[in-house]
Amino acid sequence: MVNKIKKYLKINNLIKPNEKVVVALSGGVDSQVLFYALKKMGYEVIVAHVNHKKRIESDMEEEKIIEMCKETHTKYEILHLEKIDHNFEANAHNKRYEFFINVAKKYNAKYVATAHHQDDNLETILMNIMSGSNLYGYGGIAPELIIDDIHIIRPLLPLSKAEIREFAAANNIIYYEDYTNALDDFTRNRIRHHIIPVLKKECPNMLDRSNAYSKQIHEAFDFVRGQSINYLKENNNQIIKETFDNLHVFLKKDIICLLLENYNIQRSENLINDLLDLIDNNKPQLDYSLSNGLLFKKRYDKIFISNECDSSAFSFSLNNRNDIIDNNILKAYFTDSIPKDAIYLKLCYNDIVFPLTIRNRKNGDKIRLSAGEKKIKDLLIDKKVLKEKRDTIPLLVDGNDNILWVYNIARAESVHKYRDNHDIFLVLEVKNYAE
Repeated sequence: MVNKIKKYLKINNLIKPNEKVVVALSGGVDSQVLFYALKKMGYEVIVAHVNHKKRIESDMEEEKIIEMCKETHTKYEILHLEKIDHNFEANAHNKRYEFFINVAKKYNAKYVATAHHQDDNLETILMNIMSGSNLYGYGGIAPELIIDDIHIIRPLLPLSKAEIREFAAANNIIYYEDYTNALDDFTRNRIRHHIIPVLKKECPNMLDRSNAYSKQIHEAFDFVRGQSINYLKENNNQIIKETFDNLHVFLKKDIICLLLENYNIQRSENLINDLLDLIDNNKPQLDYSLSNGLLFKKRYDKIFISNECDSSAFSFSLNNRNDIIDNNILKAYFTDSIPKDAIYLKLCYNDIVFPLTIRNRKNGDKIRLSAGEKKIKDLLIDKKVLKEKRDTIPLLVDGNDNILWVYNIARAESVHKYRDNHDIFLVLEVKNYAE
């Protein structure tokens, strides 16, 4: 069996000889056989054991594992997992892997080995079919997964549970049975106890068939994912609608999925389909609220993820020609001569109705142009101003509440007459302003 594992590791290029490897060791037959096999192959093993504190026997098993490590001169790390009240399976899984990664980093190891085998893989495939997943999930357990530059490898994937038990018996390997594995409290246990036996009866070589299925699915995923990675890399982690529309729908879905993964956002089939619909929508600017305060944004031809816009209101006043506004948002002042490259408004000082207010837009704001009155909102849409910028563009408003200027975009009809006849300039510098 050790030779079978060696061959599997070599074919899948999982780990080189004499490397350090952290073994996720529960004390059950699978992880004890994994520990034994990797030791026999000459790897430097570090044990990472998680005590879930869910059984009376847990502390005794922890002591036995520590004793075994000391006898075999093996470094070890222990994690006690307690007080996980909600969604125990998922939360415990995340805590375990966080622990394994940290142990690997502590000992400068590139690899973490888990004891997943053929039966585990079949169970995972069935669970993901039941709950819904993407192509990667439907393929079950991959030979390798990279998390935070640490390679999670599964050396026992070519073996069945029966083969592992036979090997343990033949080599007098001591292991500990977790009685909760015999209970039907968890979905995985019910699949293991009631569904897989029926499948094996109908198809005696079910494990080999499921392994072949898993391999093909993961190969297909690797191909598609490679194209998705290239697409987002070429487009600076954005979707460009013009090129995206020509792609196969399967690739489109994976690109969206990868984009969500890049922001650690939980994926689902419904979410992927909703975001596809948003991209296909004829409206030029749309938002979709995601988790963690993020938005999936469509801005004309570009689609991307960013933080929700926090448009804090601002309002500053100029009461006479000597007033100056200078803060972290903008700078405004009157001058008789125009500084180089300044953005300014020509005015006749005697016609100004003070105070002049510089503020962001409000609902219902309108400006009177030479072509007639127009809502500021519609003006900004016509000018294809991004939604994020619409509430940050300063408006200049006089003492009669008339909007004289939409910064760098439009001037009111009333100030057009000062194009050739004026005696003062209002210079406005908006900090961090981008076209």
